[in-house]
Amino acid sequence: MVILSDWDQEIDAYKIPLYLINDINKVAGSEAFKFKNDEFDTKDIKYYFGNVPNQKVLDTYPNLEWIHFGSIGIDKLEDSFIKERLLTVTNGAQTNTKGVITYCIGEIFRSCKAGFLTRGCNEEIELTREYFNNFYEYMIDYNDISICLLGYGDIGKGLVELLSPIVKKINVVTRTARSNFKNVSFYTLPDIEKALKDTSHLVNVLPLHKDTKNIINLNCLRNIDSLYYICAGRAETHSLDDIIYSLKNGIIRGASIDVHGLKAGMIQESILKVNNVHLTPHISGWTNKFWSNQSKIILNNIEKAKNGKYEQMINLIYRKGVKIR
Repeated sequence: MVILSDWDQEIDAYKIPLYLINDINKVAGSEAFKFKNDEFDTKDIKYYFGNVPNQKVLDTYPNLEWIHFGSIGIDKLEDSFIKERLLTVTNGAQTNTKGVITYCIGEIFRSCKAGFLTRGCNEEIELTREYFNNFYEYMIDYNDISICLLGYGDIGKGLVELLSPIVKKINVVTRTARSNFKNVSFYTLPDIEKALKDTSHLVNVLPLHKDTKNIINLNCLRNIDSLYYICAGRAETHSLDDIIYSLKNGIIRGASIDVHGLKAGMIQESILKVNNVHLTPHISGWTNKFWSNQSKIILNNIEKAKNGKYEQMINLIYRKGVKIR
C-alpha cells in the first residue's frame, strides 16, 4: 500500500512534518508514505493526502480509495469523478477555522481605524490627523459595526458566536433559509442585496459552488454606501474586476483580500495597482497548530480505512462515492 501526498512544499504550512510521516507509517504498518517525486507503482496507491490534487493524475491510480484534503474545500474534484471511482473523501475542516476567524475579526477592527491608509501609508501626508479627518465618519465604535456575512459553515458560525454579542447587527447570507435570532438575520443567496443594506462591512467566507461563483459583483454592490470588504472565502466567489472598479470609484472604501485564485497565493497584477486594499497571500488560515490538528484527523482515518470502517472517519464528505454532507 502507498499513501501519496503533495505536502512536500517549502512553505511550512504545506510541508508535512517528519514526526507525522513517521506516525503515518507506524499506523499504516509499513513505509507507506510517499511524495509525488518518489518511486512507486501506481497500482499500489490507495490513499492520497494534500491540497492540490490533479484529477487527471488521480485517475491513473486504479486502486485509489480515499482522498484527504488538508483544506476545507474539495472543489478540485468533480462530483461525477468521486462517484464513478467510488472514492471516500475527507477534509481538514476545523484545522484552520480559528485562524480564518482571527484574520476576519482582525481586519474588521483594523478597518475601523486604519482601513483608509494606502500602501504608501508611511508617507508623511498619511501620518497626519488632517488626512484621517477625511474618513472621520467611518471611524465607528465596535457596537456600531454592521456586518453582512457571506457563508455559514464552521467559520461563519464561529464569527457569529464571537461577534454577535458586541456588534450592532449581522446579516448572514447562506444557501438555506434559517431562523433569525437576537441581532442576527438570515438571507438566502438571491437576497444578497437586501442583506447588504446599511452594513459597514462585507465579510466573505463562502465556499465555491455553481451558485456562489461571482456572486459578489457590481449588481449587488450598486446600492451600498461605501462599506469595507473582507475576503477569506474562495476568490472565484467575487468578480475581481468589479471589486477593483468599486475600490477605485468609492463604492467600497477599502478591502482586505487574502485569496486570489492563483497558484501558491500569488496575487493578480491588476489589484497590485490599487492602493486602498490590504493584500495577503492566502495565509488567513495559517496557524502553528495546523499540523497537530491535521494529525488527529489523518491518523484516526488511516486506522478506520485499514479496518474498512469508513463510516467512522472524521470529516467524512463522501463514503465510497456516496455524498454524506
